[in-house]
Amino acid sequence: MFFFQAEDGIRDLVRSRGLGDVYKRQLLYQIVLSKKIVTDVNQQIDKIKVVDPQENETISTRQLFSENSKESLTINVKNLLFVVSRENYVEVVYEENGIKKSLLRNSLKNIESAFSIDQEIYKCHRSYLVNLYQVKSIVGNSQSLKLKIKHFDKLIPVSRNKIKELQQGLEQLK
Repeated sequence: MFFFQAEDGIRDLVRSRGLGDVYKRQLLYQIVLSKKIVTDVNQQIDKIKVVDPQENETISTRQLFSENSKESLTINVKNLLFVVSRENYVEVVYEENGIKKSLLRNSLKNIESAFSIDQEIYKCHRSYLVNLYQVKSIVGNSQSLKLKIKHFDKLIPVSRNKIKELQQGLEQLK
């Protein structure tokens, strides 16, 4: 019996079917794995207990400043949907009698440090901070995972290297 070795080091018992079959199996494995990741994370989102701010005795608010401290925004952490970096500015999207957006001249890193004690605020991408309590569901696969935010149509990207951290963050919020 002869073993044929493909370029990627996988040995195959079947006589030379070419590399196509090897790569097809790898693609199938990635698809199955990505579907499992999405369903696992969506199940974790369903288990998150939503805290009503009126039931909570202490309402957590943060004051965000621009770099020159001329502008500021006071926001209830539970109402924050997400923060997106736009060059030298950050756009803060929150819910307060409807969806509101506020633009501050600051870096995402500085805004992230303002929310450092809040475990529900998570940096899912180099340009995005999201409130995990506001995540409705997760769509996509391991190549392009995206978060659906409550009361908002835009999908938020998740970096591939942040998927496990996202799962752990959602587990902590249960």
